[in-house]
Amino acid sequence: MRMFTFVRKDSEAWEQVFKRKSRSIAHLPQGKYEAICYGPDGKGLYITREKLPTPLLIIPRIDNKEF
Repeated sequence: MRMFTFVRKDSEAWEQVFKRKSRSIAHLPQGKYEAICYGPDGKGLYITREKLPTPLLIIPRIDNKEF
């Protein structure tokens, strides 16, 4: 499974954001996920699953660009 990101400017409508091309930022292990957030250093994503056990996975960024 791949994860994609879109960058939004402060005053920009989401409708405009989703018209642009997305960036692939991670390959995720198979499964259902409940929460995903960026790490404080911008170098990875923190992910947790829906069902027990719910380990916290850290997925490194696959590109060299800022999120």
